[in-house]
Amino acid sequence: MSEFVLFRVVLGTLGVAVFGIIFGLLYKGIDRKIAAHMQGRIGPPIRQPFRDIVKLFTKEISKVAFKEPFISKWLFDVEIFNRLMIHFGVDKTVNHMLEIPLKRWVDQGDSKVKFTYFFKLWIDLYKINKVCKSSRK
Repeated sequence: MSEFVLFRVVLGTLGVAVFGIIFGLLYKGIDRKIAAHMQGRIGPPIRQPFRDIVKLFTKEISKVAFKEPFISKWLFDVEIFNRLMIHFGVDKTVNHMLEIPLKRWVDQGDSKVKFTYFFKLWIDLYKINKVCKSSRK
């Protein structure tokens, strides 16, 4: 009986995740279409975010970004940007990549990032910088 319950929980979680991804991409497509209409443009088709995701995971960019294991548990975005800058060059990466900050942060209180990581963060940044500098040579 407990295996069945575990199976239902896992299947339900996967179902919610898939639904969330599909709904989020559909919402993004509709949002982009409305924004384009408000600006007097035709805009991309609603299915464009789905195309973008497929393109992302089939392109060289994902192979470069996720080729090696990450040095840091929490600074993976910094590592991804550095890997792309090393591979494609700073100008091309900066012109094609955009990190969008959160509009609002809601603290859940059960964060996995400990306060003591603030001190380890600098060591992780140093390690990332060291790897990036050695790769650029």
